[in-house]
Amino acid sequence: MSIRDNIYGLFQDRISDLDSGNFVNREEYIYLLRQTIREYQESQIKLKLIEIDAQWDLHHWQGILSRKETENLLGKKDTLLILFSPPELSPDVPPSIQNNLPIEFKSIKDKLKLFYSEKDYNYGVKFYTDYFKKPVGDIYLEQLYSILSPVPTAVFYTDITDYNCRFSLGFWNDKSYEPTIISSPLWNWEKTFNKFLKIGLDEKQSFRAIRELIIIYNQLLASYFIDTFYVSIDPYYPLKFPIFTTHLAKELIRNKECVECYFLQLKQMQEEELIILEEIAQKKEQNLKGNVNQWKVLNTIKVRGDYPIYSIAIHPNDDIIASACGYDGIQEFDIYSGELLNITMSNHHSVIAVAYDCSGESLICGGGKQTIYVHGKAKYKLVGHTNAVKALAVSCRDNILIASASYDSTVRLWDLTNKKLAKVFKRHTKGVYGLAFSPDGTMLATGGGDYTAKLWSLIDYRVIHDFKGHFNSVLSVAFSPDGKILATGSMDKMIRLWNTETGELINTLMGHSFWIESLAFNPQGMILVSSSNDKTIKFWNYISGECIRTITQKDSWISAIAFNRDGSLLVTGSNNGIIKVWQNH
Repeated sequence: MSIRDNIYGLFQDRISDLDSGNFVNREEYIYLLRQTIREYQESQIKLKLIEIDAQWDLHHWQGILSRKETENLLGKKDTLLILFSPPELSPDVPPSIQNNLPIEFKSIKDKLKLFYSEKDYNYGVKFYTDYFKKPVGDIYLEQLYSILSPVPTAVFYTDITDYNCRFSLGFWNDKSYEPTIISSPLWNWEKTFNKFLKIGLDEKQSFRAIRELIIIYNQLLASYFIDTFYVSIDPYYPLKFPIFTTHLAKELIRNKECVECYFLQLKQMQEEELIILEEIAQKKEQNLKGNVNQWKVLNTIKVRGDYPIYSIAIHPNDDIIASACGYDGIQEFDIYSGELLNITMSNHHSVIAVAYDCSGESLICGGGKQTIYVHGKAKYKLVGHTNAVKALAVSCRDNILIASASYDSTVRLWDLTNKKLAKVFKRHTKGVYGLAFSPDGTMLATGGGDYTAKLWSLIDYRVIHDFKGHFNSVLSVAFSPDGKILATGSMDKMIRLWNTETGELINTLMGHSFWIESLAFNPQGMILVSSSNDKTIKFWNYISGECIRTITQKDSWISAIAFNRDGSLLVTGSNNGIIKVWQNH
């Protein structure tokens, strides 16, 4: 059998198509690989549906598929399709096979579905045993491929004469230009039938055993193909073929040699691909450390009045830095020259938080007077908090929401379009200090003085997860670029990483000797940067938990950090009024 040989190169082809510089570890690499496949597949499905809509009536499909059935199949994106054709039976096939096997074929998927599920997001398999109206052969595979090419598909078909049988498989994937067809050597079922008679089975029992073997061999072939296909995409795929074979009828398992070679092939395939990934991961780890050490100070800016910097914001155009400087309002600087461009005062109250809206046309600030001020073409204020505003965040989803966190223990959502309050969150029992929108704008993370961080849905405004584990106030929160990880920094000197889907603690990063002031993920998804009152900033490989660089400030601590949108610049603000712009050279 040459299934493995025919699709083994798929893994190597796919990793060569993907930029290995964009992944953090092996699991992340596989995730990016799968996402790339899904996006490509979705685009191809859309094109194929348009093509079918335009040309369907011009073709003759030999009565195999209806148009609706075809569109349903194309809708099974991110799923491996397994299609079993009714067996092609010679008129000379004995009636026991002729009459019963086509009916029994419909149950061929039942055992397979116990091990391979369509609902498995990563390894979905959809089986059809009644999809074809009549038996298919090699000639029909080209036709099927012309309409189902965007969806990875395997078609199993069996040809039976009065004395022999051949099992065939035609398949394609997203890298195929035509179907690959593999056929087994001819099996003389008549000889096997005679052996059954010799061991004492009657004719009826012997024909029943032959039919059972035909079903089993199709199931075995399908299981082996599915495992080989998914191993070619993901070497971490949990093999199911060994367990599945033990579930099959005893007639097959009596002879272990008939399946043992397949075990060895699958194991070898996994090992070879894991070696490839290990080499990529090691190279990536080396590159990551080298990359972090290349961050150098591009510019040093001194704010007017030497006021402490409480927070910083980078203009969407990546050319201006806004700094919240307490009683000296907001000072804006050219990010490259360091020139002071503007000072915005908001009734001369202490400014603690600052943010730009998504267009960059408005500057938003909050602080000691419990009021949020919006400075732009239209100047107005948002009133509702009963204590100082500690943090601000802006959602670029529809560019209408800002969130404000306050010492009054609430978080408020504001509708910028209508200049009014949209929602109040009240689940924290003490002041709220950290605030961040998820990259897709569907979630909001908050951290507070009650030692918890909370993840809120912005769809139905419920608490999705209540993250408990810190031993002191949570001062800062940040989302990974894909939104799957939330980092929380606390006065307990620890950074904790949480899975935003399950709520589980992923890792705890320890190394700071004082509380964590600020957190920022590199938008490229490679590193997490933290700042602390211990006068250091640290660069973390947040998957492994390793601190790969520490920078120490002699006379101040970094109170605010932020990356620009493409991750090429890192801006830090200190309690002694110094802003530094770092660039990865």
